Amino acid sequence: MRTITKLFSATMLFAAILSLFTLFPGSLAQAKGRPTPCPKIYAPVICDGDRIFPNQCEADRKNAKNCVPLGL
Repeated sequence: MRTITKLFSATMLFAAILSLFTLFPGSLAQAKGRPTPCPKIYAPVICDGDRIFPNQCEADRKNAKNCVPLGL
């Protein structure tokens, strides 16, 4: 009976840890040195040098400066 209890406890601990990674997928990517993905939202911005990006997140990723929304 103790073996079953220990196995159940270990399984529950594993499930709890796994659920944390599902709730916070960006933290796992950052821990591995990968950037968190930008949302797939089209809200174009125009930045210095007349560079246009699909959204502010993508502009920030490229270190673009002085970005403003592009009124379409």
